[in-house]
Amino acid sequence: MKQSDYDISIIVPVYNVESYLRTCLDSLIVQTYDFSKMEVITINDGSTDGSLNILQEYHSKYENIIILDEENSGLSETRNKGMRIAKGKYILFLDSDDTLTPNSIENLIAFFDKHFDEVDLVSYKIIPMLNGEPKKLHYRYNYLTKTGVYDLRFKDNWYVCITTMNYCIKNEFENNIMFDTTPGFRHEDQKFSMDIIKKKLKIGYVAEAEYLYLQQPQSITKTWFHAYYLFDKTMNFWEEFFNQYDKVPEYFQALFINDINWKFRSGILLPYHFEGQEYNNQVNRIKILLKKTCDDVLLNHPAVDKYHKHYFLDLKNHTEYIVHTAPNGVALLNGQTLLYADFKIDISVHKLKIKNGVLKMLAYLKSPIFLHATMPQLYMIVNNERGNKKEIPLRESSFSYYASKEKCAKAYLFELNVSLINIEKIKFYIKLNDELIEGCFMFPLGLPLSDKLQRYQYYRDKYFIEYNKLTNEFLISENIFQKRFPIKVKNFFYFFFGMKKKLLLRFLAGLYRPKKEIWLYYDCKGVKRDNAYFQFVHDINQKDNIKRYYVSNNNKKFTNDNIESKYIKNVIYFKSLKHYIFYLNADKVITAFIEPENCLPFGKKTYTEYLDIAKIPEIIYLQHGVLHAHMPWKYSLDRLLLDREVVSTHFEVSNLISNYCFTQEHIIAAGMPRYDYIDNHIESKKKILYAPSWRSYLVGKQVASYASMEHVFIESEFFKESYSFLKSPQLIEMLETYDYELNFKLHPIFKKYKKFYKDLDKRIKINEDNPDSDYRIFITDFSSYVFDFVYLKRAIIYFVPDYIKFKSGMNLYREVDLKFEDGLGDFCQTSFETLQSLEELLRNNGMPKKPYLDKMNNFFIYDDYNQCKRIYNALINKELEI
Repeated sequence: MKQSDYDISIIVPVYNVESYLRTCLDSLIVQTYDFSKMEVITINDGSTDGSLNILQEYHSKYENIIILDEENSGLSETRNKGMRIAKGKYILFLDSDDTLTPNSIENLIAFFDKHFDEVDLVSYKIIPMLNGEPKKLHYRYNYLTKTGVYDLRFKDNWYVCITTMNYCIKNEFENNIMFDTTPGFRHEDQKFSMDIIKKKLKIGYVAEAEYLYLQQPQSITKTWFHAYYLFDKTMNFWEEFFNQYDKVPEYFQALFINDINWKFRSGILLPYHFEGQEYNNQVNRIKILLKKTCDDVLLNHPAVDKYHKHYFLDLKNHTEYIVHTAPNGVALLNGQTLLYADFKIDISVHKLKIKNGVLKMLAYLKSPIFLHATMPQLYMIVNNERGNKKEIPLRESSFSYYASKEKCAKAYLFELNVSLINIEKIKFYIKLNDELIEGCFMFPLGLPLSDKLQRYQYYRDKYFIEYNKLTNEFLISENIFQKRFPIKVKNFFYFFFGMKKKLLLRFLAGLYRPKKEIWLYYDCKGVKRDNAYFQFVHDINQKDNIKRYYVSNNNKKFTNDNIESKYIKNVIYFKSLKHYIFYLNADKVITAFIEPENCLPFGKKTYTEYLDIAKIPEIIYLQHGVLHAHMPWKYSLDRLLLDREVVSTHFEVSNLISNYCFTQEHIIAAGMPRYDYIDNHIESKKKILYAPSWRSYLVGKQVASYASMEHVFIESEFFKESYSFLKSPQLIEMLETYDYELNFKLHPIFKKYKKFYKDLDKRIKINEDNPDSDYRIFITDFSSYVFDFVYLKRAIIYFVPDYIKFKSGMNLYREVDLKFEDGLGDFCQTSFETLQSLEELLRNNGMPKKPYLDKMNNFFIYDDYNQCKRIYNALINKELEI
């Protein structure tokens, strides 16, 4: 090795970081190690802000801070440039918005000098920082627990998983390994460390050094790692690396599993942009790589959920595993090797209550073993009469999408509706391979029984129910005072010590207890009037002795401006004292938006603490449109806290039953309340509405909102094609010829990009607020807004310029339930195709083509002004029996 001029070279790539650069450089200057023995190589990678000026300022004070001012060439090439001129004995990398703790360099050099011949790379702790606060550490620090040399061939060190740049390496000068500069590769950090580590399969670790990694409040990291951009490059990388070995070292196997695991959880692993056999061929590349990993490495991997382990296991060797069952549990074997075992099968409860002496439950069975087994059967045994067991019907649960947007497990849903008369004990068994195995119940937050609160007793009406965790059975008795009183005393002291406000609310809620039913109605914050308001207006005028309140999540001025004055006395404000009290006493919650934060005034844990006294209302989901996005992992019956859902179309009925775990009993086919206020027979005007949806991959996710990413947006197919359409001379000519106006309506999340749609023709307006009925032609993409125009029987064009990205899953979903090929208008992917379809419609006076019009005429169940009345009748007659 050459003689070094410095003890260490610190390479700092710089690109538009003027807000953070001083903090970064200052963290080096204040190191406890002699700064004059450190070389700081800063490479300005074409910054357009004041970063270069700051570098020049520091260079004027410290001659060992070196500046390379370069054209933008990307992070990998920038680091390579730094390494080519580095004169230090060691090299360390530091991003220009990150910092080191003061004694880091001293401790790293001391360790490396001591173990120079043993290792080529020394890692140290990286601490994610968000808003000045440290976040959760990587799982590798469960293995890297103290300063020392770690031999990665040992099982205890397989999962050290060096993937980030918080390490120091030897400077090999002309023999330095360089970063991969393949355009769009994205795995260059990991490949660089792997190429260094593979020589000795050992690393050093210094616990007394820390890299403080600044997490930005907005990030597009997952977008760039998406399979659409990276799948082939990722597979090539792993294939080439694994092909170096007859048997891949377990450390590198674990790194591969780590890589596919986090991408799978994030929904960016699988190449959905391919179709048919080509998709299968590409997925087969993952399978082949998995076959080069050991079951042991996969099944013990600390980052992989147990259900995902079995998904990868099944992907790897679909036919080679054997399921064994016995009364005391289940097991999975590969030959004679035990892969998985459990003494019970979990039953997770989604809904639970006692109503009129009936135990009502919705729950699902889950076990990793189900992925390898035939469908189980569920039996209920009452009062220990094993000869009189009753089979409970099962159907697939949406939890087959386990922590994923891909079916990666098998789970089975069931509903229970059991009269408690003459019942003292209930126990459940799962039959698998002709063996009966005990079901073990799990009670998440939001139920009157709760694992989190260690509460397994519940009384309602005249019944007392207790779940015995040891015997996995429900014990039922009459609600006698001797059993109720100890629980009441326990609850009193639980809240009295440290939770007096909650005790007071419990008292007030119990004191209020009206004889009349209470119904609460909810729309969404910021919405003027939606389905819940229209239903509220209808229902409050009924003489049925029910107390009704519209819950506003807006300020008083907004509310007074949008609620008719005669109803203001029946408005309560979200999270007001009234709201808390009324919710605990509500019989029905009727909401247009189903997310808990929209209607539940409590956090989930807090609400659970009140469920022993709460009425537990029936929840009616009115919807605020027709469900269009294919998202069973979000909108299925066993995901939502609802009892019944209101639908408007034949399509929805079929779709909810086929794809979202619903049964007919959970569906109110009545129509949306706001359709009572839409005249779908009114004559349209010569106007076109172009209203595309937003794209999650074109905005940065912030803590509570979305941030603009202007440079990404203006380079996107979506912008280029939509702008090309709006600027097209052919469009302008058509608007002139047929005397039409076009309104371009950006989604609220995309309004920040309005400035890029400039210099449009006078006949094209942006975000004008007109009634939907004014428009004769509607152009959209995958927005559910389309169904309002189906109701109006307007001509529709689907214009999806980024269709390949859409179907690849880069948006929040990758499919629509009503397929484009089965849709209600022409499907177009380019501005040229859209202009052709539009001209065809304009020649026909803007009327829908006959095949589409025929579909529209039969799409909605009702075409009248009685939607609210039908919903009211459905709600007033009987509660859903589940």
